[in-house]
Amino acid sequence: MHLAPRTLFIIHCSLLIALMRLKKLVLQGYKTFASKTEFQFEGGITAVVGPNGSGKSNVADAVRWVLGEQSYSTLRGKRTTDMIFAGSQKRPRAGMASATLTLDNHDGWLPIDYSEVEICRRAYRSGENEYLLNGQKVRLMDISDLLARAGVAEQTYTIIGQGLIDQALSLKADERRALFEEAAGISHYKNKRATTLRRLQETVRNLLRISDILSEIKPRLGSLKRQASRAQTYEQVRTDLQHLLRIWYGYQWERAKKRLRERRQEAHTAEQSWQKERAQLLAKQETIEAARQRLHDLQEQQQAKQTVRDNLRGRLEQARREVAILQERRVALERQLAESSEDLPALESQQKQAAIELEQSVNELTAVQNELTAQQAEFKQFEAGYQQQQAEIKKWQAEVQTQTATLRQVQNKLAQGDGQLAQLRERLAEQGGDAGENTAVLTKLAAETDQLKLVLASATTNSNDLRDQQKALLDQRRTLEKALRDQRRTLDQQRQAVNKANNELARQQARVEMLQKLRTPQVKIGPNVTVAGQLAQFVTIPSQHQRPIELALQARLGTLIVPSEADLWQIVQKRSAKEALILLSQRQVRPQAPPPAPDDTAVVGWASTLVEAKDGYQPIV
Repeated sequence: MHLAPRTLFIIHCSLLIALMRLKKLVLQGYKTFASKTEFQFEGGITAVVGPNGSGKSNVADAVRWVLGEQSYSTLRGKRTTDMIFAGSQKRPRAGMASATLTLDNHDGWLPIDYSEVEICRRAYRSGENEYLLNGQKVRLMDISDLLARAGVAEQTYTIIGQGLIDQALSLKADERRALFEEAAGISHYKNKRATTLRRLQETVRNLLRISDILSEIKPRLGSLKRQASRAQTYEQVRTDLQHLLRIWYGYQWERAKKRLRERRQEAHTAEQSWQKERAQLLAKQETIEAARQRLHDLQEQQQAKQTVRDNLRGRLEQARREVAILQERRVALERQLAESSEDLPALESQQKQAAIELEQSVNELTAVQNELTAQQAEFKQFEAGYQQQQAEIKKWQAEVQTQTATLRQVQNKLAQGDGQLAQLRERLAEQGGDAGENTAVLTKLAAETDQLKLVLASATTNSNDLRDQQKALLDQRRTLEKALRDQRRTLDQQRQAVNKANNELARQQARVEMLQKLRTPQVKIGPNVTVAGQLAQFVTIPSQHQRPIELALQARLGTLIVPSEADLWQIVQKRSAKEALILLSQRQVRPQAPPPAPDDTAVVGWASTLVEAKDGYQPIV
């Protein structure tokens, strides 16, 4: 085999490497191996061949480095960063160097339960080194110890570099012996022996120190024994005292818990009673509020009645003035009625009837006014009673607030008692302290509990008083409700009477207006014009339908009726523009059939079918 000059051989064989069996070497970022590079070692001899500077020696250095070599001069470097790829023109520098060596352990030459052993070493630019054994982080000592037990260590000449053979041949006898011992693998045991001897020497020194300490403290053993005896006696007495205190405090604790349960039950009962009374108070307040609202409604109704009464008074005064005017006109009408003697008895009868009805309306209105005055007096009495009721309710509310404050004080005292019991519980848990002080605390707690009993008894008495007041208020409320019902019925009756008086007054006013129109002097038209009369003189209205028909016709009742169209035109020509007349020619009126009445039970019929006219004047209707 022809080789280039200055070629380096790296030989791996069973003669030079007795037990180590390489299987694979993976380099990444180590020196010149920037990319991941894998070397497979098959059986036999493996040679790495290449020119100078191609990195042949770096492969051997990587094997030495992964096995734990710490001398950077042996690895042809100065520091950890020299083991990491420094970069080139085309590739940046690496941040980590990694070398992984895989060993075949099928025959168990390594004392580990794996058929393959993978040793990995990593170096970072921060100077840190990391070791992994089958993917698990380990210490350098663990790897060195594993390899040393198998005869493969740092100084076992597993890797023979250049010049080492010449150096071995020139060694002295003692140095050669050391070389053979290292190659034979007994250096590991020598190191263990040295470590053991060093530990034995340290043990001897520690024994001497212990002996000195014993000789120093021996004179004080008697005093220490007496002190220990006293300490044991004190500890026994202290234990007995703690046991007795625990029993005593437990007894007091159970008593306090029992009393506290009783006080809490009493407080709970008082609170329930207070809540019940409070609910009843709220219900009463709602009832009072409803009564206040009803009273407000009654006041509004009273104001409305007062307004109606004032209106009735005004209308009554107006009716009286109108009656006076009618009386003044009656004298004038008597002279005019002499000319129409045929209708005078009927008009006088109607006037008398209207006067009688008007007088009845005035009497009814006076009665209504008297009833309103009496009702107002009763309302004032009712209002005074209501104000008195309000005063009593405010007084009762103040008492309820006082009772509420008392119950809150009771609750605060119970809360203070709970706090004191909690402090006592902490003291019992610590199992220490002065027994006399704890007794004083319990005595104080019992006194406060008795005081709470008195407060609860007072609260119970106040609750009974409040119940009595509540019963009295309920009776007053029933009386108030009955008075309100009576007042409402009276007001309803009064309202009906006022409405009736209003209706009657309106009816009488309508009749008075109609009579005024009928008593109006006849129009003086001329010597050659004949006027039959006014419309009211030719129609008869049933009494049950008189008011609605009179309201519907109103001014048309004074319409003049003439016998012919010539008379109608003559009247129109002679009347001035300032006078207004409603003229109706007897020939202009044509009888018409009334339309069918609406299908409604509330409709009586058409007014034209209910009014009767004199003979010859039926078409007018």
